[in-house]
Amino acid sequence: MCRICDSPSKYYKKHQAHNFMRDDMQIGDKVIFWHSSCK
Repeated sequence: MCRICDSPSKYYKKHQAHNFMRDDMQIGDKVIFWHSSCK
């Protein structure tokens, strides 16, 4: 999965997105993936 970030707010956002994808998304939903490679 994802590595845990140093900032709790970043982790919360990842955790919230994970729960949304797990619980609310359905087959056929359209998505946009955004990846930031900040260090």
